[in-house]
Amino acid sequence: MKKKYIYLTIILISILSVFPVHAANAYCSGLKSTFMFIGEIVRLAKIVVPIIIIGLGMFDLFKAVTGGKDGEIGKSFKSLVMRLIAGVCIFFLPTVIELVFSWVDGWSDNYESSYSECAKCILNVNDCK
Repeated sequence: MKKKYIYLTIILISILSVFPVHAANAYCSGLKSTFMFIGEIVRLAKIVVPIIIIGLGMFDLFKAVTGGKDGEIGKSFKSLVMRLIAGVCIFFLPTVIELVFSWVDGWSDNYESSYSECAKCILNVNDCK
């Protein structure tokens, strides 16, 4: 499972590095709807993930407490902590996206690029419209 995310990250970085920096305006305007869609997914994930974490955590802890086994409460608490870590990672996703786009934007000093416009469509969809 971890390899899948590593491969996905490598593919994303490869795709972003293929396009020349001076073509940033055409690149961002051509894929504006795609970046807006990704931005909507990020916004939805920031709402849905905490609700799922709280619901599943409550369910697991309730099941462990009513089950009466000694090790079940510890296992369910460990599972809740891992879910909380995953939820925090979701909230750091916009920061990582902004960092990647700032790296791409700073690759060349010769051209005025606007990859920050691409990041704006992901991070704040309302400003992109």
